[in-house]
Amino acid sequence: MKKYLLIFTAFLIILSGCKKSSTQPSIANGTYSGVIKVSSSVYKMPTTIPISISFNNEKFAVIPDPTRKPATGSGTYSSKDGTANFTDSNVYTADFDWNLILNGEYTIEISGNNLMLTKQFKPTQPVNPAVSYAVITYQYILTKN
Repeated sequence: MKKYLLIFTAFLIILSGCKKSSTQPSIANGTYSGVIKVSSSVYKMPTTIPISISFNNEKFAVIPDPTRKPATGSGTYSSKDGTANFTDSNVYTADFDWNLILNGEYTIEISGNNLMLTKQFKPTQPVNPAVSYAVITYQYILTKN
């Protein structure tokens, strides 16, 4: 009986050591600099906008650039399973592309000190196959300072 108990215990130890890590990418605290890259399926050349963002304990703040709209932004975020949800807490005018505001759902890709956030658009209505739409992607390509 002791022999079977010993074999069973060894089996459990081996199984517990084979567990895969469930670490998901998360945004490390710090200041990041880079660009917002806006790509379109219609235009060949993407637009890039310089940006700096501070992340600290699930709060973010865009470091102001007075030459661009929106000039600032801040709020909170949460991340889970490689996706981040940002909530901007500011009020804006309607004279610019609101998708440039860090707000909504983004996928997270991390490689060393590099962070890439890609905007995820969810369809609000079925798309008619006879109609074509431009696909626009918003990516924050950042490096930790």
